[in-house]
Amino acid sequence: MCRLFGASFSTQAEATKWLSAFRLQGEANPDGWGIGIYANPVAAQVFKEEKKSTESKLFKFILDNPPKSKIFLAHLRKSSRSRPSFANSHPFSRELFGREYLFAHNGTLHGAEMANLNFTPLGETDSERAFCNLLDFIKEKADKNEFKKLEKKDFSSIAAKLREINSVQKNGCVGIMSCLFSDGERLYAYKDMNDKRALHFLQGEGFALVSTEPLSNDNWIPLAPGELLILKDGKRETLA
Repeated sequence: MCRLFGASFSTQAEATKWLSAFRLQGEANPDGWGIGIYANPVAAQVFKEEKKSTESKLFKFILDNPPKSKIFLAHLRKSSRSRPSFANSHPFSRELFGREYLFAHNGTLHGAEMANLNFTPLGETDSERAFCNLLDFIKEKADKNEFKKLEKKDFSSIAAKLREINSVQKNGCVGIMSCLFSDGERLYAYKDMNDKRALHFLQGEGFALVSTEPLSNDNWIPLAPGELLILKDGKRETLA
C-alpha cells in the first residue's frame, strides 16, 4: 500500500516537520517517492525518484533546505503492478488551461484503461491513466462551457467522476482509489468509496493536512468512504 500526504497553508510555508515524519514510512514503501509544490499559483515543481525515501539524498536535501509553498502533495510508492521507475513515480503533473495539475494515488484501478483523448501517460501505471482520464473529463466539461477553472459549483461533478473511476470492476474485483490532486489553488483529497485505503484530515492554525496515516498524536479525523475533501488557504473549504 502506498502512502499519501498533502498540506494546504494560509501563506507560503515550510512542511519540514510533516515531511520528515512522512519520509519514515518509506521503509515499507520502497519503490519511489515524490513531492510536488507550487512556486506560484499556476506553476508546479516536482521532486521524485524511483528509490526508497529513507535512502534518498535528494529527499534529505529538501528537508535540509526546505522549499516554501501554499500546497504540498507527496507520495511514497509500493508497486503493485508496474516496475519502479522515474516515470512511474508519483506525483504526476500536466498542464491544462494555463495551470499545472498534480496527482498522486493509492490503490489499484481497473477502469483507468479507458481511452485518454487529450492526455497521454508517460509511464505504465493505472494511476497516471486515471489522472489523464480525470483531466480529459475537466477539458470535456470546459469544451461544453460547463466549467474551466474549478470552482465550488464544480465540486460535485469532480466527486462523481472520481467515484466513477473508483467503481469500475474487472473480473469481479472493484477498483481501489484514494488520491490527492491539486490545481495550484486548492488541494483535493478523495477517499476510496469501499474504505480500502485510509485518509485522515488534520486542521491546524493556518494549515490543513491530509495523510494516509496520522503523522502526529493530534486529533486526525478519518475521511468517510467516497468523500471528497477540498482544502484552500489552510482550511477545509467544503465537503462533497
